[in-house]
Amino acid sequence: MKYTDGQRDTVSYLAKVTSLLEEKFCRLRLRSCTKADIDQGLVQCSDNTLLTFPEFYDVSKNCALHHDGGLRASFSFFLQNSKKSPELSVSQVFSRMLMEQHGVTQPMAEAVTTRFPTLGSLIRAYRDSCYSDEERENLLVGMTYDGHKKIRPAVSKVIAWLYNDEHLQ
Repeated sequence: MKYTDGQRDTVSYLAKVTSLLEEKFCRLRLRSCTKADIDQGLVQCSDNTLLTFPEFYDVSKNCALHHDGGLRASFSFFLQNSKKSPELSVSQVFSRMLMEQHGVTQPMAEAVTTRFPTLGSLIRAYRDSCYSDEERENLLVGMTYDGHKKIRPAVSKVIAWLYNDEHLQ
């Protein structure tokens, strides 16, 4: 992972990396081969093979043979494995939203989404059963996670403020 000081540095870094990759691979000639070709020994891997782990063969069924004998990922393999993340359920998205808040850990978010599986269900709970700011701020206090730990008032307050903002209604 590369950390940069801002958007300008990020763009500069990505431009440099792109340029280096273009220099390294622009003149290479790739040929396609199937998994069967590899299994039958028609294609040999060289020391500079980029992908030799078994999952590569199971997922893609195809690879590209470089002129130096090295195997490279097929486009379909690259596309399938470059997705940011798998499709998520509404509850999983809500859990990730909660974890973006300072102090909310994955086990805490799981505890909240077990009781309130969607953002809508949490907002309804705030609306229907909490009649003051103090009640809203304490709605999640004491919920158990990780077996014995309890959600602290500060965390419950942050979530309450976030999801009870008048501008979000």
